[in-house]
Amino acid sequence: MNHKEQEQIEEMYCNHGYKCFVTSKPATQRAHIIGNTKANILKYGKEIINNPLNWLPAHSLKENALIDIGCNSEISDFLAFAIEHNNSYIIEKTVRENIERKLRK
Repeated sequence: MNHKEQEQIEEMYCNHGYKCFVTSKPATQRAHIIGNTKANILKYGKEIINNPLNWLPAHSLKENALIDIGCNSEISDFLAFAIEHNNSYIIEKTVRENIERKLRK
């Protein structure tokens, strides 16, 4: 991890008050919204996958999994577009809706 990425991660934590996006417990990890996988890197590019707007703070692996959009390409495509256009409000709103959907299952 380079210095610039460390600064971006620190800024993400600071922007969220060092609290988990899902539970507001102390954040202990960075969760990718669109997963950091080979398939996603090929589809969206490293610019989207490694973009700070594609990260949210999580407390544990449980919350990390809730933040991850998973295999829903329709939502992933929409979020990639929002990341590309720097729209953090739409990103967080979409992630919250997806978390609620997952929790209802």
